[in-house]
Amino acid sequence: MLSGVAKVEVKKIGINYLLYKDGKPYYIKGAGGYSYLDDLNKHGGNSIRTWSDKNIKYILDEALKNGLTVMVGLEMGRERQGFNYNDRVEVEKQFNLIKATVLKYKDHPALLMWCIGNEVAFLAKNDKVWNAIEEIAKMIKKIDPNHPTTTTLAGVPSDQVKSIIYKCPDIDIISVNAFQDLPYVPIKLRQAGWQGPYIISEWGSTGYWEVKTTKWNAVIEETSTQKALVCKERYELAIKKDKERCLGAYVFYWGHKQERTHTFFGFFGENGEKTSMTDMLQFLWTSTWPINKSPDISFLSIDNKRSEENVFLLPSSIHKAVVLAKDPENQFLKYKWEIYRESNEYHKTGGDLETKPSKINQLILEQINNTADFTAPSKKGPYRLFVYVLDGSKNMATANFPFYVN
Repeated sequence: MLSGVAKVEVKKIGINYLLYKDGKPYYIKGAGGYSYLDDLNKHGGNSIRTWSDKNIKYILDEALKNGLTVMVGLEMGRERQGFNYNDRVEVEKQFNLIKATVLKYKDHPALLMWCIGNEVAFLAKNDKVWNAIEEIAKMIKKIDPNHPTTTTLAGVPSDQVKSIIYKCPDIDIISVNAFQDLPYVPIKLRQAGWQGPYIISEWGSTGYWEVKTTKWNAVIEETSTQKALVCKERYELAIKKDKERCLGAYVFYWGHKQERTHTFFGFFGENGEKTSMTDMLQFLWTSTWPINKSPDISFLSIDNKRSEENVFLLPSSIHKAVVLAKDPENQFLKYKWEIYRESNEYHKTGGDLETKPSKINQLILEQINNTADFTAPSKKGPYRLFVYVLDGSKNMATANFPFYVN
């Protein structure tokens, strides 16, 4: 073994499965994402996951500088996006590209394990996808005995778990992406027959496919405060509780991204502001809270109505929005308000790239403390009001409100 290469392995000690790195137990306190790696380390995290090998040399090097490991994603084609697992030429081409990546980076000291595809079988009908996963896992075993293999599932579909059991013997660990369903993952895996270890490869606030919607099918997003509370509860009910088989977890998403909205999954604002979800993670990982915590939001209303009430507004009419927020350290809070068109990419799923909708300027008329008067857009259609509550110390709380101009 070359100097600096990490030896990572799964061991079964009694009834418990444990991950070991260089002979010492290694529990994953991880996040999915590519940025804010120094913050992850400072909050008590120790690992990141990627979904592909794009820029992986840079990511591995940055992770090493910050004392982190990387679960490297080996991207595989998805049937729902047009990849044909009956096409042996394309399958072999994919295999060779992945093999080249493994050969190139298998000795990097920040490498923790290989993740073969992300939700590759999601909405897939061709069982040959499992043959392709096993072929890659078997190849990795031969050329890199120092790092385990895993693949991720969207939830715990029993048939997919059984496919891994019977068709993918070289997969060491099952990884599961789960949000609202997270507390049920341990029992579902056992009921499906999986007797080995697992990782929660994505978890966080309630997914956009799980939340309530308006009459025009706009998602009703949790506030950043609500997200932190539900994340803490789910982590303690599932990840922390299952000491027999859970090797740790990667929260989603360490950064910011557009997915239904630009605040739905991100733990940071677009300018790097931290939210109460980052505070919560530090507590879960280190049992200590940050010295300066993010603001909390109790509610957001338009004309004294909540988003669950399906608010319809007349074109160019004037309305009042109110947000109730407080700061744990009683810092002076600033409020920023914006109105965006609703996303028109609700047809996308599985983390597919989305485009941020356009912001509509000059609709916010007057802001006084925690209130804002605004003009409804002149054109019919769905929109969304956002508020960002800032404490002046790079901490932020967020909430938004979908409404319809009719």
